[in-house]
Amino acid sequence: MPIYPIKCPGCFRGDAFSKIADVVKHDGKVRCPSCGKLAEQDYAAKGVSVVCDELHGTRQRPMCVRASPEEVPELRRRFGDKGGANWQDDGRVVFKSKSEAAKFFKREDELKRAGAEKKAAKGGGKTERSRNADFGLV
Repeated sequence: MPIYPIKCPGCFRGDAFSKIADVVKHDGKVRCPSCGKLAEQDYAAKGVSVVCDELHGTRQRPMCVRASPEEVPELRRRFGDKGGANWQDDGRVVFKSKSEAAKFFKREDELKRAGAEKKAAKGGGKTERSRNADFGLV
């Protein structure tokens, strides 16, 4: 049951639980927990909830990012404080929060762009498929 901030004209102002079906049935009004009369929702008291930034379980490990264990030290150095610590020794990447993931992928895009520019300046194509090759390290 959702919580609705309400204001009853005579006795109550605060949060009250109510079933969604009951709120719809009563045209958006919620029963007062004190007197039982229908009360208006207090839209001014409604706020935006805090968005959770934490990631748990399998959401911590993106499937699209992986490297061989030999490449990890160089990738940590390249990513620096914007994702270097996210690289695990086995080549996986693990995030603790969405903001951490956003920083990592932003840095990944920067490195890929710099690698592509470096490759274009040399005039060569990618010969080896690895994480380091994506970033212009080989």
